[in-house]
Amino acid sequence: VLDMNGAHGGLKRNSTQGSFKRNESFDSMVKARKQDILSCMEDGTEGAIVLVGTLDDIDKPIVAFVRLAEAIVMPNTIEVSLPVRFIFILLTPSDNMNMDHHEIGRSFCTLMSNPAFHNVAYRVEEKQELLHAINEFLDDSVVLPPGDWDRKHILPINEIMEMRQRRKARKGQNDGDGGGDGGGPGDDGGDDKDKGPPKRNPMQRTSVPFGGLIDDIKNRYPQFLSDFKDGLNSQCLAATIFIYFAALSGAIAFGGIMGTKTENDIGISETLIMTCICGVIFALFSGCPLIIIGTTGPVLLYDEALFEFCRNTLPKQFLYWRVWVGIWTFIISLVVAGFQGSTLVRFFTKFTKDIFAGLVSLLFIYEALRKLFKIFQAHPLMGSVDYCNHYSSLAPCIKSLDDWNSTGTSTEDPPPLCGDNPEHQGP
Repeated sequence: VLDMNGAHGGLKRNSTQGSFKRNESFDSMVKARKQDILSCMEDGTEGAIVLVGTLDDIDKPIVAFVRLAEAIVMPNTIEVSLPVRFIFILLTPSDNMNMDHHEIGRSFCTLMSNPAFHNVAYRVEEKQELLHAINEFLDDSVVLPPGDWDRKHILPINEIMEMRQRRKARKGQNDGDGGGDGGGPGDDGGDDKDKGPPKRNPMQRTSVPFGGLIDDIKNRYPQFLSDFKDGLNSQCLAATIFIYFAALSGAIAFGGIMGTKTENDIGISETLIMTCICGVIFALFSGCPLIIIGTTGPVLLYDEALFEFCRNTLPKQFLYWRVWVGIWTFIISLVVAGFQGSTLVRFFTKFTKDIFAGLVSLLFIYEALRKLFKIFQAHPLMGSVDYCNHYSSLAPCIKSLDDWNSTGTSTEDPPPLCGDNPEHQGP
């Protein structure tokens, strides 16, 4: 850690490895950077400190804006040595999802960097004056609406500056008419947003069973119809085609492997039909889009293990077992949703996901190695002597097959295989 005031001047690197014998060059670079920043500032420039954070013990945000009578130097608070005149402190409730303290802090830093606002901050006496200065800053701001926009459609900077000057001129002319009404529209817009109930933290349980599911339905289904209307445009067509083929290829691939593992009890046809039905039902009820609908690697491994168990213990009972597994999975999911077990996700870490992914990877690696072992068992590698002897026994078979192909007729029966013809038996 390098102290920006230059308290640590002896950082060294091993002389046998390289470029830093002492850090004079690094210190000079830091000092040059500070000088570059200070050279862009006017004499008498003062700084502001913005401190933000969250607390579990508060229900409402706590804000403090302090203006010191005299600016003082506070070491290790600002990158360059500037006297501090303003201190802004913000504490928000940790369980309030509507407040992002980092974004509020960045917004206030932007406000303090605006000359008009910090000039008001020097002489403000009441809270209303500060709010009025914020509204004036927002009126002079250039806002880009969300969505697709092209840089060619944005006004040049000189036209924006001219519009700003004309707006200031009009404000100067109408200063006596409605100077105190500047914050009206902004306040109304904020009231409209706050009329609804605050959003519930999804990581906290409710007092009723299925409370989380009920809240999700209340928040989701007012926009249910718009989900279909918003999707009827050309931009969604490419995504729809991509998702279709992605789901189709996965169902065919895993369906083919599943058919091989389960002796066609569950094959490509069953996988395609169930993926289609489950996907449509899941989409109609507006399920979480992050959930994968269809057969995946873990499901394939589980079905393979279940099929092996049924084949060794209860032959021809695999499909019945699979149906009951699905029924009990549904019952367990219903109980978890009723007790809002999804709130326990906040205690999970990335380690849980990594362990599960590692288990699946090891199982697939084991399956690949086991298949290679079976192939080598069925077709072992032979030495040169054994291979030559085996080839000499196959030579008459190959010659008779070539003679049969050269006749050009398909009515004759093909020659017998080498193992079926006693004349072609090897030693």
